[in-house]
Amino acid sequence: MTDEELRQLIAENAKGIKELRKAQLLTDEKLSKIGELIIATNAQLTKTDAQLAKTDAQLAKTDAQLAKTDAQLAKTDAQLAKTDAQLAKTDAQLAKTDIRINKLSKRVRELSEMYGGVSGHLGDEAELDFFAALNSNPQLDNIHFDDVDFDLIRKKDNEKVQIDLFLFNKNSVGIIEVKRHLQSKHLDDLYNRIIPRFIRLFPEHRDKTLYAGLATYAIPKRAKPYVEKRIDKYGFALLTPNRDHTAINIDAHAMRAISV
Repeated sequence: MTDEELRQLIAENAKGIKELRKAQLLTDEKLSKIGELIIATNAQLTKTDAQLAKTDAQLAKTDAQLAKTDAQLAKTDAQLAKTDAQLAKTDAQLAKTDIRINKLSKRVRELSEMYGGVSGHLGDEAELDFFAALNSNPQLDNIHFDDVDFDLIRKKDNEKVQIDLFLFNKNSVGIIEVKRHLQSKHLDDLYNRIIPRFIRLFPEHRDKTLYAGLATYAIPKRAKPYVEKRIDKYGFALLTPNRDHTAINIDAHAMRAISV
């Protein structure tokens, strides 16, 4: 190989090495950019994972709130159903009361027309007043009754008893005799005649505790000491209207279970 050929070979090699270095620099630059892209992508993925985790937490919170809302709605539905049932029961009781009051009012009119007298009419009017008051609050002292009935009559053989107002629950019964003007003889009659006949003619209530009382518009002044004495003696309750006849007062200080 001549010197000229050797120089030409060295020059070509030098040119090739230069081109290789240039290509290497371009490759390094590309690799650097790829590395930066990878780092940026990893950062974005990390950010996305955090956002997904946050979204999952929010969804879990939303699910919990929806579950709580469903439970509250279920509770509300149950309360509404209970309220509807109570309203239906109240409506039925009011309808029953209306029937009873209408029945008693009809009886008052029939008796008034039959006898044409004022005293009988006034007595039944008093019975109606005390029935309406006890029907709205069937209670004597601290004893609450489930219901109240009026004009309870039973006959057997030659014996008959009529109860003006009758209160009852599963454990107790109450007998109320209504008199427009109360006399001491009325208390004697309740204890000595009406109560024993009730016990005999209503055996289905024999095992219940029996209470009794009298309801009246007024007690004559001269009869009051004798009435009070018999109330204490017999253990009766005394029912009287308030001044404007919008409610009743119940004096049960002497009331106790009746034993005849």
